[in-house]
Amino acid sequence: MAFASIVLAGICGSLIGWSLVGLECHGNCALPESIGIVGGGVTFALGVAVVAVLGLRAMAEWRGQLELED
Repeated sequence: MAFASIVLAGICGSLIGWSLVGLECHGNCALPESIGIVGGGVTFALGVAVVAVLGLRAMAEWRGQLELED
């Protein structure tokens, strides 16, 4: 589930980066669009990855405390 959300965020970030550069650039925009695609995808994927790791660690800690109390 976490991996799928990271991949989906990367795809969405790539689309957002591509569209933002496409709105601002006129003419030959291959390099700026490529930078927007890669930059947006990596940025969004890293952000969601951090949130996913923190969420999974919190769940693991919570489950560990439940097992100790039983």
